Amino acid sequence: MFEPNWSVAAPVLVTMHFTVRDRIDFLAQARVCVDLLRSRVGCLGVEVLQSVDSVEQMLITTRWQDMGSYRKAMSAYEVKEKVIPFLSRARDDDSTFEVLVAAHADDVRTYESGLSADADRTSLGTAGTPSAPRLDS
Repeated sequence: MFEPNWSVAAPVLVTMHFTVRDRIDFLAQARVCVDLLRSRVGCLGVEVLQSVDSVEQMLITTRWQDMGSYRKAMSAYEVKEKVIPFLSRARDDDSTFEVLVAAHADDVRTYESGLSADADRTSLGTAGTPSAPRLDS
C-alpha cells in the first residue's frame, strides 16, 4: 500500500510537444533553453527528445522540485526573454503535471496533489476571495 508523503510538495513534470521543420535551428534554440532552465533553482532536469516514428516530432521535458520552483524559474527575466518565446511555439496542450506516484529501482513515493479543492470548477478569471466573490458561469 502506498503512503502519501504529506510533508513534501509534489514534483512537477512539464512536457512540450513541437512539430519541427528545421531540426538544426530547433536544436540550437533548444540548447539555449536547456542551459537557462537547468541553471534555475529547483530544476531537476531538462531533456530534448525526438520521436522514433517521425523526425518532425520533438518533445522538451523539464522536471521541477515543486510548482513554486517551476513558477519562479519561468518568471525570471532571462527566461521570459529567451525561453518563453521559443516554448510558445509548442503545441497548445496541457503541459504541466504534478507527480502523484514515482517509482524508481528500489523506491516508490506517493505525493499529495497541490491543487485546490475547487480546481475542477475554477479557471482563469473565475477565482474569488472573500472581498471579491467567485464568478459562476
